[in-house]
Amino acid sequence: MINIKLYNNLETLLTNSNPKKIIKRNNNILKMLTFTTMPTFVKKVSNRLPFANLLTGVSTKKNNYIFKHNKKKYPFNILSEENIQKIDKKNLTSDEIAYKNDLIRVLKLACSMDLVNPKIIIYYSEFKSIGYLISFEENSIEKIIDYAKNIIMNKKDYLELFPINEINTLTKDELYRIYIFLKETEEFQLLYYLLIFSKEILNDLSKHKMFKEISTNDDFGFSDINKKNASILGRYCDYLYFEDSDNESKYSEERQELDKFALNPKQESTHIAYNNKTNKYTFKNESFGSFEFSLLSDSIDYEPIKKDLLSSNRYHKCHQNSHNVMAALEKEDKDNALLVAGKIKINEIDYVYHSWVEIENKNIVIDYNHNLIMNRDKYYKLYEAIPIQKTSKENLSKIIELAVGEAALELSYLIINYFGQEIYDDLLRNKKIFTKK
Repeated sequence: MINIKLYNNLETLLTNSNPKKIIKRNNNILKMLTFTTMPTFVKKVSNRLPFANLLTGVSTKKNNYIFKHNKKKYPFNILSEENIQKIDKKNLTSDEIAYKNDLIRVLKLACSMDLVNPKIIIYYSEFKSIGYLISFEENSIEKIIDYAKNIIMNKKDYLELFPINEINTLTKDELYRIYIFLKETEEFQLLYYLLIFSKEILNDLSKHKMFKEISTNDDFGFSDINKKNASILGRYCDYLYFEDSDNESKYSEERQELDKFALNPKQESTHIAYNNKTNKYTFKNESFGSFEFSLLSDSIDYEPIKKDLLSSNRYHKCHQNSHNVMAALEKEDKDNALLVAGKIKINEIDYVYHSWVEIENKNIVIDYNHNLIMNRDKYYKLYEAIPIQKTSKENLSKIIELAVGEAALELSYLIINYFGQEIYDDLLRNKKIFTKK
């Protein structure tokens, strides 16, 4: 994960104007913007008061708020009342904090919220020198999320109240490509320019071999389909524009201690001790309870792999590493092994896509990316894991043999893990349309 910062020279360029200071001449809209930053309980209390809508310009109807302006009603929702992180709910009760953080949080939310066809709109207007919106579709209607104003509204209504001049619109795929560039180069100060001139810069960079995978060329072959899917499911995109504050959950202390220990088991740990009777480690604290586990690295003799397991190099490669684990299992375990493609929870809201291996008859999980071997039930509780697709060793071999071997499809590990069985079934039904190359 990266903590993106706008450097001083960009802060000068991006001096944001607080709309409340500009819209003073329009008291009605000012009342609405004041209402949106009120704490939820204050909104509820204020709306019960007589003539409340005269004070705020806002009334409630079912699950919507209604803003009346120039004899027209504008339904909207409050972003901070949606299913978002506590850090965002806190930010959105202060217009100053919301405006200060809107770029980073808009990028993160656009890539992590469950939205249909999300896009980022970069704009300028009389209300804001430069601004960022999320557009998405709901029931075939385009809607806008304005983080800085803490509102969700139909785009048509939004533009009537807050006219804007669009500078650029970016899809999630383009945001993924920008993220890869930032991650690989650590040139975080270029974020603003990449957002404004995304198509020109990314296409120019794609001419260089190092940045070939961030091309915005629309002529997609199979390998490019993998890249498109990766922008939705895997490699880095699990953490698109996440900050340190996004990597927290009710089990974060347990996970963080376990992760640190799995990287360096020689260091002292408050809640982890070695059990000589079972030859396993025991984790124990009051909030989570206790469980036993082993480090995968302890069972590996081959030094390069052991070294990889005891380093951060194993991160972001779970889909491939799960195949490596399957291949390395002893025959007895292979016959009972399942490659699991699923999700694990990373904070109180967000899940990330993750692959691991389960030995069914032993009820254990082998997770290369966490360097862990542990009880499946405890693993599911610790990581709040949700399995999506489980594939046996036998079926995995058949999928690879038919899809990659005979059909010569260039499928990534991610695609095989999540969609391999579906691709295999489709190929069997349509085997006549391809020939072995």
